[in-house]
Amino acid sequence: MIQVRRGCPSESLTLTSVAMRAEAYWGFDVDYMNSFREKYPVSSEFIEANHVFVAAEGDDVLGFFALVPGISTACLEFMYIDPGCLRRGIGRILSWIREARPRRLDPFLVNSREVASPISRGDAREP
Repeated sequence: MIQVRRGCPSESLTLTSVAMRAEAYWGFDVDYMNSFREKYPVSSEFIEANHVFVAAEGDDVLGFFALVPGISTACLEFMYIDPGCLRRGIGRILSWIREARPRRLDPFLVNSREVASPISRGDAREP
């Protein structure tokens, strides 16, 4: 059974790994992936300071998202699903949780690039 829970600082490497696999799934080259690894690690400090939610099945992390609260908005900083878990509805589950976020995070911004748009609509396809 898939459960959604708060992320733990000790999961930093696991969440960074999920993000790397999810990015690599889209066929980015080595230079991009090296740059991504340096720019977007999911550090334990980041997890402690923000609203990080993990979808897990037992001990397996299937995906996660992070909301970063700001002064007047919150920003969806990360939302990644492990490629081996695509088409199982995990993104939809995480989106429902994101939509049920505490009202103090309204409104929020989504940082995204074009390839993520169909994913956020639930239309993910093979790259």
